[in-house]
Amino acid sequence: MHFFDAPSPKSFRVIAASWSWPPQEFATLTPNNLVFKLVGPVLVKQDQAEAKSNVDKRLEFIRGEMYACFSGCHR
Repeated sequence: MHFFDAPSPKSFRVIAASWSWPPQEFATLTPNNLVFKLVGPVLVKQDQAEAKSNVDKRLEFIRGEMYACFSGCHR
């Protein structure tokens, strides 16, 4: 049977750090600013509220995975 290596706490810290800047950027936007997301090789216009919601959900997921890893990694 083949087992894969679980992500380390350090890798989650790196991921969380790379996702720490989007909320700061959203705070500086005005309603007139455009937001785009990268879909493959194309930038697609996205609603600000939808983009912020997506980032918030992603950060919540990352935090949950970090909690699960930190809880299980030290047992």
